[in-house]
Amino acid sequence: MNVQVALLRSGKSNIAVIDQDLPRDSGKVTELLQNIYLITLKLGFPTTKVVTIGSLFRNRQSLQFYQYIPGSGTFDAGGNCGNALMAAYVYLYQLHPDNTVSEMRSSHSDFAIRIKELQARTKREYSLWAELYACGPKPRQVLPLGEARCLVSSESHAIEASIVDAGNPYIWVKAESISPKALKEWDEVELLSLARLRASIQPRLGIAKGSVFPKIAAFARLSDESAALRMISVDDWHPSFALTGLLNFAAALFTPDTLIRLAFPDTRRLALYLPDGILVPEFGETAVVMEQNVEYIGGITVELDKKVVV
Repeated sequence: MNVQVALLRSGKSNIAVIDQDLPRDSGKVTELLQNIYLITLKLGFPTTKVVTIGSLFRNRQSLQFYQYIPGSGTFDAGGNCGNALMAAYVYLYQLHPDNTVSEMRSSHSDFAIRIKELQARTKREYSLWAELYACGPKPRQVLPLGEARCLVSSESHAIEASIVDAGNPYIWVKAESISPKALKEWDEVELLSLARLRASIQPRLGIAKGSVFPKIAAFARLSDESAALRMISVDDWHPSFALTGLLNFAAALFTPDTLIRLAFPDTRRLALYLPDGILVPEFGETAVVMEQNVEYIGGITVELDKKVVV
């Protein structure tokens, strides 16, 4: 079985788009995701994020996201990815410029993006104005533990955190609780500290050990109108910041008594200092409006039952 895979870059994230359903056999799915990763690694475009446009999209305009985890050779299909939805939109736009729907919804039905404007810079590069928002008939409880702040264990001491579920579940901690260094100077020590915090909270959220969820992020208050953010993506630093994280930040900003609300009690428009630059999105209680660049890179053919050697 051959699978055609389109490769796109959304923001700083490499995304694989597959215009069909994946096999029902989880072993075959793992093999496919692993082969995509190994082939793209050889091409210098390592891709672990995969989105499928299959029967779910045809029936309900929803997409399935898969996160391959190279360190364990497994995948996680239990979350959302804003960049994957952006990439899928551009893929469909290239195929049918006049027929692309304006909304792309996650298969989990609680996260979607609405394209407000698209500008084609070249035949391969696009600029999108999009609204990210929480949706669904039964939205997740924003505070899954029922409290705005809680203590999470980190080695020999406890750290105050806010656990917020919007877009994806996130753990938010103050940067100063982890390290005295500025966020941009964080390295392996801080990375491991955050990873341990995530592992310690997974049982309380009913999330399996080894999952990439909940996401975990640190923030630092720079002024009344600016903040620095940094997060882990799978098992390394995110090169920018996840789009679901921006939506989650907005939810925390509007939820009483969270760490973020306490840090910015009267502010609803913030300059966010991310690892790759400054972003000033428009925040709403359940939505974020922002600009994103998406580029079509090319395509590959992946053969199942054929081992890829790096």
